[in-house]
Order: sequence, then C-alpha cells, then structure tokens
Amino acid sequence: YSNLFGRLVPAVGRRSSSNAARINFGQSPFRFPPPVGYKTICSSNIKAAGIDSKQHFGILTYDRNGGSNHIINGLQFKPDLVWVKCSSHNKWHILTDSIRGFGENLATNAANARFVETHVVSVHDTGIAVADIDSGTANESGMSYVSWCWKAGGAASSNTDGDITSSVSVNQEAGFSIVTWTGDGNVNSTVGHGLNGRPDFIMLKCRTLAYNWRIYHRYYGTNATSGLFHDDNSSFSHDAHGGIKAITNTTFGFGTNGTNTLSGVNKSGELYVAYCWKAVEGHSAFGSYYGSGTALGPYMNIGFEPSLVIRKRISQTGDWIMMDTTRHPENVIDNRILWNNSNGAYGTGNDIEVYANGYREARDDGYSNAEGSIFIYAAWGSRSFTTPFGIHNEGRGWG
Repeated sequence: YSNLFGRLVPAVGRRSSSNAARINFGQSPFRFPPPVGYKTICSSNIKAAGIDSKQHFGILTYDRNGGSNHIINGLQFKPDLVWVKCSSHNKWHILTDSIRGFGENLATNAANARFVETHVVSVHDTGIAVADIDSGTANESGMSYVSWCWKAGGAASSNTDGDITSSVSVNQEAGFSIVTWTGDGNVNSTVGHGLNGRPDFIMLKCRTLAYNWRIYHRYYGTNATSGLFHDDNSSFSHDAHGGIKAITNTTFGFGTNGTNTLSGVNKSGELYVAYCWKAVEGHSAFGSYYGSGTALGPYMNIGFEPSLVIRKRISQTGDWIMMDTTRHPENVIDNRILWNNSNGAYGTGNDIEVYANGYREARDDGYSNAEGSIFIYAAWGSRSFTTPFGIHNEGRGWG
C-alpha cells in the first residue's frame, strides 16, 4: 500500500470463522522487502539493551512544607550526589554527596569552603528527604525547589591509580564517579578517578578553603590547565591557584600558571572533592558548538532526549545556564537557572527546544547563541533515541 499516512499500528483480522492465523515476522521471505531502515521483528535483530538513564540520573521537583523530614519520591535509584536549588526564590545552591556525608555542603554560586548543615536529611531507593533548617535553602514554606540527582557507586573504595590515594565511588555503567583526596602540594601528582576511560567533564572544589570551583571540559583536550570557574561568568582563564590537566583513562593531574600554589586543587593537607563524568551513549554527552546569532540556532544531535542541558560561553563572558524538562516538560524550554548565582529560575531567555535525539538553540541570546562565540555543553538524558530494533522513539510535543 502506498496511500497510508498518520500513525500506523499492526493489526490482525480474520476472514472466516476459523481462529487460526499465519503471521510472518521474517521467518519466511517476504513477498515485498521491508522499507529501507526497518528490520524484521525477530531475536536476531534485537540490539543489546542500552542504558536506562532513569536508573542513574533523575530530577525531583517539590513544593515546601517547612518540616524537618520532607520526603520526596520519584527516583528509580538511591542517589549519591544531590544538588538542591530553590527555583522560586533567591537561595544558594546546595551540593552534597554520600562520600563526604550529607551534612557537608558546597555551593556553586560561591567560592566558600564547606559548611555543615543537614539540608538533605537522608536518601532512599526512590528519592530524598529534606529539612527546613535555615531561611529557605531546601524546604521553606511557600517556596518551590528542584533537585538534580546522580547515582555513583555507594560506599567509596580506596583507589591507588594515582600518586595520591583517593577515595572513589563509581558508577561505570553511567560514567560517573565521586572522588575525594587530601592534597600533597605536588604539582606533578595525579589522582585516580575510577572511571574506565577519560572523563569528559570534571567539577573540582577545595572543601576546606575558599577557592573557586575548577571545571574541566573535554573541549580543552587532555593536557590543558582548565581554569573555568563555576561561580563566576568569566571566559576561559587561569589564576594563581591551579587547574585540572593531564587527564588520562585512570587519573587526572594539576597545573598552575607558574606560581605553584595549587591551593584550588592540591594544597598540602587540604581536602578536595571532584565529580567526574564520562560520556555514555544514550545517556550523557559533552561537546561544543559555535553560535549562529539566529532565532533557530545550532542543533546538537546527541543521540538521546536530554532532560538536563548545561551551556556556557567560553570565548567571552557567559553564565553557566541550566535547563531541564522536569520543570518545563514541553517545548519551548525557558526555565533557566544560573549555576553561578543564587537567583531563582528566570523566564524567557536562552531557550532551547528538546527532541528525541538532541536539542536546538531557540533564541539568539548572547550567552547561549551569539554569532561566532564558542560554547560548551553537558547533557544527561531521560531515554535513549532508539528502541531495541533500532527504530527512533517518538518526538516530543510543543507547549
């Protein structure tokens, strides 16, 4: 038939009173060949099962209740990294994890050292519990919140791949590890990250001193001293307190601009944490693009439908812009939160359109799509682009 259109589904009917039917799923030659790009429904054509993103990364949204043990469900795993932000008001970001202990917090909008407050009371197999212990950081009455959650590997193990012994909790399937170590003050030292391959994205913070976050992105290659700072909107730069370099399949190292203080990455006796991600097909992607300066900008074909997208302009100043599809499930996505300040969610601006296999820049805003500017991105998914038979999933709707 050549005149069919719209959504088609298989159907079986009968022409007589007999209930017998003969269905050919490819066990016998077809009279007419399948269309190009389609396969017969048989076991030999089933691809190996890919990663189920929802078992490794998830986003929770909730409204406050002002209590000391507000339980929020909705995950399909017990999280090891929990990132909480009030989306309705001006409140600090809170990052806490199972390796440092959920009572120790860091904030991406500030260079401050760790502060001990139990905002995330506990984590469980389907979510988290939060408390209202100060003015609205995690559970204040009358406010709304979002929490981005990742699964690592639970309890940490000792890692001796580098010169410095590190403690590592790793999720190899999802390409994510949490790494902690005590600095030794040596610019040539390395730290084992635990992943089976070179990380594409690293967030590193001194826990005991007030120094900027250090960020590595694969755009900079394996041996550049990455000086991107998570709590300001500057372009790529170095400072006197060290960066991340010498990234290999098992370790990463440190570099400076010549002063060798290393305070931001490996000062002797100080405590550090690094969150490391490696791209996993169908789950996470890390890349770069040039802005077009047009309302419909570059399209990033990443092979899956993203649920969280981060972008930053690196050739000039530019905020760390985060968008997710949990707070706004239909296109156009216009709910940006800036990782480098404490403001609540903004409205229209730096918008994106999300599809089954990637996303597109949807505005000509300077911090996300300025003509000729260089941008980096990181994305995590909610589902793979293809079925076990290699057929594309349905696209997303429009708002």
